[in-house]
Amino acid sequence: MSNQERDRDSVQDAESLVEVIFGMAELLNAGLNKDAIRASIELLGAGMDPLTLANKIKMLKSDANKEKQQQQQQQKD
Repeated sequence: MSNQERDRDSVQDAESLVEVIFGMAELLNAGLNKDAIRASIELLGAGMDPLTLANKIKMLKSDANKEKQQQQQQQKD
């Protein structure tokens, strides 16, 4: 098998993994899109602690929800 074929297989495997995780995220209403999943996989692959990553994602989602609520409140005023 050539290097190109291995690289292509590796990319296909990675995309398959993203699709599987995205499907699970959808079922669990995790609110993660494919880009967020790809970034999470990269961070985990780089050695980030999974619990730390999960807490950061929760924090970012919470901050985004607060900002959205503030914007909606400002539009009402």
